[in-house]
Amino acid sequence: MAKAKPTDALGALKKALTADRRVGGAHQQDIREKLAQVAPAAAALYMAKQNYPMAKIAADDAVNFGSGSNATVANVRQSLERKAQEFFSSAQTLMKDKPEDAKALLRQITKIVPTDSPWYGKAYKQLNARSGATRDDDE
Repeated sequence: MAKAKPTDALGALKKALTADRRVGGAHQQDIREKLAQVAPAAAALYMAKQNYPMAKIAADDAVNFGSGSNATVANVRQSLERKAQEFFSSAQTLMKDKPEDAKALLRQITKIVPTDSPWYGKAYKQLNARSGATRDDDE
């Protein structure tokens, strides 16, 4: 199952982990080990499908279940950083003529990179600056 559809396996295993926890947690270790195996592949598949928020979640899952040092996870994280940079550049271009489109890209950045990413910080700052830009108390 994990080889054919890692994204499906990741979802099923996360549900199994929750269900097992509710009934005493006898299988937590086994499920966590399977999650550690499947999360990197799921992250890569989500990345390939350009589902960037889910790629980040799967990469975070890989870290949480012990496979964060996997090369695939590192590659996904680097790709997400590059995508965030690309989105930020596009948002800057759109800001004057299409501010809502620009804000959507900035919001997307905050969903695909960790809070310690420089792109997260830049996007967050721009979103907050834009929301306050309509009221100018100095004039």
